Amino acid sequence: MIYTSITGNYDKPRTDIKCFTEEKFENNPCLSAKIYKCLPHLFMPDSDWWLWIDGSITLKEGAVKALIEMAVEEEVCVFEHPDRKTVDEEIAEVKRLKLDKPENIDSMILNKSGKLPACGLILRRNTEAIRRANERWWALITAGCIRDQISFTTAFKDIKYFPKENTINNKYYQRIKHKR
Repeated sequence: MIYTSITGNYDKPRTDIKCFTEEKFENNPCLSAKIYKCLPHLFMPDSDWWLWIDGSITLKEGAVKALIEMAVEEEVCVFEHPDRKTVDEEIAEVKRLKLDKPENIDSMILNKSGKLPACGLILRRNTEAIRRANERWWALITAGCIRDQISFTTAFKDIKYFPKENTINNKYYQRIKHKR
């Protein structure tokens, strides 16, 4: 299932893929969108795969098949972050840009080793282990920092990274400008 969530008038709702728009959290469109991103098993329990794409991403022809073929037997696959390499670098940038309160980030116990994922496109297989990881990810986001790249590597184990690509425009997808 290819899906996204657009809440809070940030992007235009999509008709080409499954698009969740319901505001689950009053006055918090970011958290309202993330519940769908983090917990697809609650909203699409019968899917074999979930392919999350941010509202600003459009897939190119043949991308889904190619991504699933690259995933092989993996349970979760993402691209590397294009601008930062580590969770510590992401934390510094989030604090610098004031995208979350420093105390929300500092209170979290995180896995800071390994690569930093770009969470704009996430391919997950519907397995018990991934459903548990989805729940851990959601718990981390709601208990601390809302920036999902920071907690992703703590929630998910054995992350496979797709081959290094430009994450603005590559052979699988392109980003479009946000509405606002």
